[in-house]
Amino acid sequence: MIKLKLKFQEIVNNLLFYKKIIIIFLIINSYNLFSQNNCKVNYTVIPTGGSFENNDDVKKSKISNRFQGVDEALKRLNYQLIIKNDQSYYHQINNLGLNEKVDKTAKNLAGTSEFLKKNRLEIIKIINFSQEVFYVKTKLNNDWNLINETKYINGYLCFKATQQKSLPLKKEKKYEVIAWYCPKLPFQNGPKEFGGLPGLILELQDGRITYLANKIDLSLNQEMTIKKVDKKIISEEEFNKIYEDRMKNLIDNLSKN
Repeated sequence: MIKLKLKFQEIVNNLLFYKKIIIIFLIINSYNLFSQNNCKVNYTVIPTGGSFENNDDVKKSKISNRFQGVDEALKRLNYQLIIKNDQSYYHQINNLGLNEKVDKTAKNLAGTSEFLKKNRLEIIKIINFSQEVFYVKTKLNNDWNLINETKYINGYLCFKATQQKSLPLKKEKKYEVIAWYCPKLPFQNGPKEFGGLPGLILELQDGRITYLANKIDLSLNQEMTIKKVDKKIISEEEFNKIYEDRMKNLIDNLSKN
């Protein structure tokens, strides 16, 4: 009987949690109808788990020397998310320049691509690859699992959400992405391609990298520039084919030499 009561109480608590989230979501949507939806957010990055250099798998690898100094290089990286009405633009905003090889490793780990969100259903990934810029239409994954957990980030009450993400070129392999979003900040956006939650994402754990919001500018009169698409947009499938073909050619040329 005690177990049944505990189970019933757990169900009630979960129902109250989801009811609260739905109410917040409706409030945010109604707020967006009558206000300018502008915001700038700066994110710093840290290794998920605290360190790359001290990671056991990295230490055992043959390329462990490439990761020396990468922890500090990651901490110097900064990204910015610009939100203007339904559009947004996410990009890196600083150049490290202390150690070219280490900086390059850090940027590759944290992401060098830019993300342009044209509306709530479409996002374009801007990729520099093989000395060429590609505009790749990316599918938004808004299949979030809302978790009844909270914590404060920079004074803002945030809620937890998770989703499954596929590895590039290996769709059968997935890992869990963890987001902490703030319903008080009525923006359905976040770092990289992530968004669609009832509040701005202030912390995102995407595999080996965690993104942390450290500056939020809500000034309505600030200058806001959203990057324009000035090239042909291709699908993920088209880009993956280009990537595989060029990598195969590179490997073939190296093996001949």
